Order: sequence, then structure tokens, then C-alpha cells
Amino acid sequence: MSLTIDHKPRIHELVTRARAEVSRFLIPPEKLNSEQAKHIIRRYTAAFYGNFVNWCSAAIISSRSNLGNEIATANWRIELTDNHPFLLLIFARTNDAYPQGADYEFNRKNIELINEAVIALNSPFTFGLIALLENTSLEFIPYLKSLEKRLGMQRPSRYLQVHGEADAIHASAFLDALVEEVKIEQDPCSIRTVEEAKLRVVNLIRNIFTENL
Repeated sequence: MSLTIDHKPRIHELVTRARAEVSRFLIPPEKLNSEQAKHIIRRYTAAFYGNFVNWCSAAIISSRSNLGNEIATANWRIELTDNHPFLLLIFARTNDAYPQGADYEFNRKNIELINEAVIALNSPFTFGLIALLENTSLEFIPYLKSLEKRLGMQRPSRYLQVHGEADAIHASAFLDALVEEVKIEQDPCSIRTVEEAKLRVVNLIRNIFTENL
């Protein structure tokens, strides 16, 4: 039995479970005051500004399949040419939620745990990381739109608009790429690596959206 047949259902299950876990722990926006909503946006911005582009770069470098390299490169190119890091900062500033030193420190442990694994350039982890983030973003990007609306914005910021439009496509593409990378890796430990990526992604998102508000 090939690794694709054997591992694809398990990979899809892990990603589906991660998305469900994120959906369950997101606090209903109506239960948050404006300062708590701003706290979440500050933490989110501190976590992803700069880091997401680096993680996409690691996926490109570590890719072993043509499909993985193509998908990771296309996503990385969009991040840079459409200047998503800048749009993220504008999103934070517009909502009076520009991150401060304490917000970077708040995320530090979870970011370090991810980066420790990323620098090994193991494609099941790097592609697992991006696939999990893209798929869980189908939960947390609409949630951020709700927070922004609660803070008085009449329409979503450009950052949230472009991610809302594209994330379903990127989520599906990176899931296919992850399956292909695990297939090529031919390592029985690859699924455990994806499981570890899931754990670290879910912990990061939980920390951003729920801890010590």
C-alpha cells in the first residue's frame, strides 16, 4: 500500500481536527470588550508579522516534490508582491492595536517552539505548519473580521479581505502539497511530525486568542 493511500486520510483528519479545535476555543466576540479585542489583534500581529513569510521560505527550501515547491513558491510570491506583512501592520494600526514589546514576549515561547522545528527544514513539518495555518485560518480570519466590526470598522481591512478571498484556495493547495511531501519523504515518522506541527499550531492560536485577556 502506498504512503499516499495510507497517510492521506490521517493527514486530512489531523487538519480537520485542528480546525475544529480552533473553532471551539474562540471566544464569542460579543463576550469581549474592546480592549480584549485589541489584545487579540496585537498578539496576532506580533505572532505573524515577519514569521509567516519566513515559514513559507522554509517550506520552499525544504520541499522535495515539484507540487510542494510550486505551491509554496506561489504562496510566498503572493505574500511578498501583495505586501501582506505591511497590510497586517495597517490592519493592526487601523484598529488601534499596534503590537508592543509585551505582545511579542507573550508569543515568544510558542514562536520559538515552531522555529526550532522549522530550522530543521523537514518538509512534513514545514508543509504541515503552513497547511494547518491556512486551514485553521478559515476559522480565525472570519473571527478577526468580527472583532474588527466590534471595534467599529464598517468593512474589513484589506488584510482580512485578501485572506478571506484566498485562504480556502491556499488551504486546499497546501493540504495537497503536504500529502505529496509525506509521500516522497518515505519516513514512517512523518505522520508524527505532522502531529507535532498540529500541536504547535493549535497551541500558538489558542495562546493568541484566549490566554490572559
